[in-house]
Amino acid sequence: MKTFIRIGFIAVTGVQLLAVEARAQGRDMAFDFKMTDSAAAMLPAGTSTGHAVVSKGRVRMDVKGTARSLAMPGAAAGDDITLIMLDSGKTLIYINPKTKQYMQFNPMEAMDKMQKMMEGMGATMKFEFTGDPKVENVGDGPEILGHKTQHYRITTGMKMTMSMMGDSQVMDMSSVSDEYLAPDLRNMTDPFRNMSSSSMGAMGGANKEYLARLKAAQAKLPNAMELRAVTRVNVSGATGTQNMTSVREITGIESATVTDDQFVIPATFTKVDLPMGPGGGRIPPE
Repeated sequence: MKTFIRIGFIAVTGVQLLAVEARAQGRDMAFDFKMTDSAAAMLPAGTSTGHAVVSKGRVRMDVKGTARSLAMPGAAAGDDITLIMLDSGKTLIYINPKTKQYMQFNPMEAMDKMQKMMEGMGATMKFEFTGDPKVENVGDGPEILGHKTQHYRITTGMKMTMSMMGDSQVMDMSSVSDEYLAPDLRNMTDPFRNMSSSSMGAMGGANKEYLARLKAAQAKLPNAMELRAVTRVNVSGATGTQNMTSVREITGIESATVTDDQFVIPATFTKVDLPMGPGGGRIPPE
């Protein structure tokens, strides 16, 4: 049972990229970015930097570093990777230039498969969401990259119950994300939009009602690009409480000329399957 609780802990804290939405924009753009994750039990601290291009609702991110939120599942820590998001985030493609491998999958389908895998191992996972997701306009934010920002706070919460062999464990998770949006940057595909709540939205893939609530809450956000966000996640259960912080920020913006071949998988690369073990297929030692 202890192993399954460790699996569940990783599962609810390691899928922050799985619900990124692409928004149609009028022109091609390029962004530099940085992401930093705090350390937590079984999860090391990490920092990544990268360059993203967006075109026609598509996103390509070339990433260097060790932030777990941007890591390729199953890849060695610190491997440079390329992440391509198509179909408004319904298709994710990870490319590892070092190993000449790639994986392609639908995030929600992958989460459903993981739950079925757990059930096949004799475990069940039940998700209950503690109220509707909440969006607040906090007021003016700081000036970032010469752009005035508005400060929005998104709060979500859920409870996960894991059962196996007559034993049951409950984990409570809450997430608060402070996002700083630039109203003068409109109609752009935002490479980070919705990451604050997707860590729970993705795990609730089978809960259509909750996803509808989540979408309704996100619709309250203005048509403005996110330039910085700080997300704090609290996970508590029988083994104690863990607090994690993730900071993501745009460090540069410019117009770009983007070509279709930037969203194509190299023909010589080999496809690999998405590891079904949470946390990139690896379970940390006891």
